[in-house]
Amino acid sequence: MYTNTYFGDYPHYAPAIAGKMGEFTRWMLISYKKSVKASSYYDKYKPKNIVDENVKTFWVAEKNDDKQWVEIDLLNLATVYAVQINYHDYKSNIYGKVQQLYHRYFMEGSMDGKIWSILVDRINDYKDVPNDYVELGFPQIVRYVRYKNIHVPMSKLSISDLRIFGRGYGQIPAKVK
Repeated sequence: MYTNTYFGDYPHYAPAIAGKMGEFTRWMLISYKKSVKASSYYDKYKPKNIVDENVKTFWVAEKNDDKQWVEIDLLNLATVYAVQINYHDYKSNIYGKVQQLYHRYFMEGSMDGKIWSILVDRINDYKDVPNDYVELGFPQIVRYVRYKNIHVPMSKLSISDLRIFGRGYGQIPAKVK
């Protein structure tokens, strides 16, 4: 028996992709420890928690409405291929399948923080996606990525991680010796 866990929680090609079956896409986690700002935050649950890769920390907005957003500054232009949102169930009191158990949102990207385009459109979706992974239809070159909430099943929007996968344009590190 053999398993390859190299970059195990990063995107890999599906087994059905001819010639690339299970291979690593080489899309890196470009959102790690980047600058974050948000529409609001509740108590000690600050926006910076969504980019720390720690499942025990999370951001909680003051409300669950369409005025809540969080924005990540990648600091430089990068090509974005995929995003993953890991919601947190902060004080949800939800057990089992219940009505209104869905997530609606959209994500935007911008090169300059002024002109935005849609990266992910879940505006009219009524699906329960607590760990939504989305590969973009076409890679996008952006510096800023913004999540805008419409509805989550909890009383307050809470996100554990907002992961952005892509490639930057910086220098490739030297080979480890």
